[in-house]
Amino acid sequence: MNYNWDNINWIFKPDGSLRDIYIQETSLTDWEKVIDILNSEYNVSYFSENKINKKEVFEYLQDETGEIECKAVSININNVYINCHFFSIEQIEFDIDPREVNSVLEVDTILSFMTTLSSKLKKEIILTEESDENFPLIKINVDEKIFTIVTEKEANDYYSEM
Repeated sequence: MNYNWDNINWIFKPDGSLRDIYIQETSLTDWEKVIDILNSEYNVSYFSENKINKKEVFEYLQDETGEIECKAVSININNVYINCHFFSIEQIEFDIDPREVNSVLEVDTILSFMTTLSSKLKKEIILTEESDENFPLIKINVDEKIFTIVTEKEANDYYSEM
């Protein structure tokens, strides 16, 4: 993936908010694939375990009572911590603290993670400002050969129109 650090570092400028990675329009099958990928390819921390308990996650995702405790998983890739939350069957969400992204190495780590998921799930993966899934800052879809990064000017124009 070709990009220039000077043109992308603004995305990770710490501003008190997180950056989110989303996979939209997902199903339990997609969740199963993601959990398998995370467990087999990454260093994960799930509560006090080093493996995500798929049965627990599925129970939580399908719980309609709201009584099951929600756990999150933390993935450590080159000292970039990507956290996964089990909010919804229809959307897989990760977050990143931009203070951990200080160089091309960390950006490459995030882009590689997104590319792996896009390739294996055959879905588009987006990175956004916190809770702003409608305006992707980075978009990757391996099957469609899409790799786009919004410029700082495009983002400023978008947010000034809101």
